[in-house]
Amino acid sequence: MKHIALIAALAATTTPALAELNLNDSCGASRYQTLIGQPAIVADLMAEANLARVLRPDTMTTMIYLPERMNVSVDEHDVITRVYCG
Repeated sequence: MKHIALIAALAATTTPALAELNLNDSCGASRYQTLIGQPAIVADLMAEANLARVLRPDTMTTMIYLPERMNVSVDEHDVITRVYCG
């Protein structure tokens, strides 16, 4: 539960810009745009809490689009680069 509170606190630190909001935000990814630039441990905590799927450069994924699934992309430096639905 402590992990979820940390994730929520990080996500609420700033309001995403209007341009970042997706009208088809079925998974709620717009609330987590402030996580971009954060260390990958935050994404790992989200995955542990079953809130998101973490996608690293070497991660194999399916091409199945699930609008309610949140994806968190992490780069080779272990930094969150994108949060989106699908």
